[in-house]
Amino acid sequence: MNHQENAQDQMTLFRVQVMVATALPFEGGVLDYLMRSDQVPRITQPEITQPEIGQIVLVPLGSRTVPGIIMGHTKENLDDKKLKSVEAIADLPILSPNMIDLMTWVAAWTMVPVGAVLKMVLPIKEALLPPRGQKAWRPASDLNLDMLQSMGVSAKRQSVLTALHDIPPMTTGDAALFANVSPAMIN
Repeated sequence: MNHQENAQDQMTLFRVQVMVATALPFEGGVLDYLMRSDQVPRITQPEITQPEIGQIVLVPLGSRTVPGIIMGHTKENLDDKKLKSVEAIADLPILSPNMIDLMTWVAAWTMVPVGAVLKMVLPIKEALLPPRGQKAWRPASDLNLDMLQSMGVSAKRQSVLTALHDIPPMTTGDAALFANVSPAMIN
């Protein structure tokens, strides 16, 4: 047995009910999804070993991805092939039972689907994703001014490289401010 087969044998699939943040009315306000055991956020919340009610997730709904919260385990015996998978789990605290009760009450009071209230409670989808990487600049550690002059590097660029030497990496804007030049000089 190879490593991939062994990893698949150790992976558990959970069938979860997800309250989807959309104004579309669903029976009971939830849809069923599959969640792999390796998606449970053990890094930021190591005490969690299985899906928890109130965990914020991103799930496919038609052609888009929408946020939702786990409301429990699926009670029906559904075929795994018919269920879509949870795409990601937000690195955010779990919504409390009191918050879920409040959303349900507001939905009943205002006569709207509970998913519409959830949509107002949760941040936008982009806020649920991990931050994108940033481009940072730093000069090479073996900075040699004589070599730069022989390569034809301008005096202004040499002063930038000297100013940024031996400091942590910086974004283009920060490096330009620090070296007292325009961002175009850094690029």
